[in-house]
Amino acid sequence: MKRKIILFFFLLVNAVIFAQEIEKSTPNKISSGEEIKKRQEEEIEKESKYTLERIDTLKKRTHQIEQGRTKGDSSKEKHTEGEKDFLIDLDLAISGVGRAREKSAVPYLTEILLWDPYPDNRVNAAQALGMISSTETIPALRKALEDEELAVQQSVAKILFNWGEREITLPVWEKIVQIKNLDDLDETLKGQSRADVYYYFIELPDKSEKQKRFAKERIQEIKEAMIIDAVRKLKGIGNPKVITIIREVALTHPNSNIRKEATKILNEKSQ
Repeated sequence: MKRKIILFFFLLVNAVIFAQEIEKSTPNKISSGEEIKKRQEEEIEKESKYTLERIDTLKKRTHQIEQGRTKGDSSKEKHTEGEKDFLIDLDLAISGVGRAREKSAVPYLTEILLWDPYPDNRVNAAQALGMISSTETIPALRKALEDEELAVQQSVAKILFNWGEREITLPVWEKIVQIKNLDDLDETLKGQSRADVYYYFIELPDKSEKQKRFAKERIQEIKEAMIIDAVRKLKGIGNPKVITIIREVALTHPNSNIRKEATKILNEKSQ
């Protein structure tokens, strides 16, 4: 979780610095055509360098996996500080090739998705493959639906659902909406950066009870939203079985907000 928080603040700081640099570099007059062309070439060269570095990081990770790592060997306590630093670099590399839609990264991301011992890495790889949007990844994504971690299943199911592979994702959404105790989602959400910040915040000793209560409320909202989104995905599949599942959620789920939203979704006309 700390790795996610470090990455979050790293990206935030870089975004601020980037914005400041843009503001400083805004010219008072329109640059000449040659200056613009030169800057474009420099940016292309810089991005190409970054891409090579990211691919190299992915190659190193897949080599580690091929050397014998399995999903069962995921104890972070075994890692040195240097190895932990590498995992942060890996996070940045995976997100970077995803945003750049770098198709040459697909084989490495696929290997990470299917075999990396850390669920966080598998989730990140799935999301990057989704951004790259290459149909050649569909077989690997289908296989990843069988991952033992719900966070990975959910990430993969979202991608396949958006690509029109809806029916195959039904078991994942059904599993999510059948979760009655929202505390059971804690381990799943701790692998997702949106909720990670709040979990980390709660653990900080210098925060007041009011601040921690606020963080817990946000986590509760994220949990509810996760189940409601699964209900909506079921409605999007649209076969008779899902109507029965949604009706069951609307009538019997212990969370009143989820029951209310499930009822609304049930009564919506199919698109």
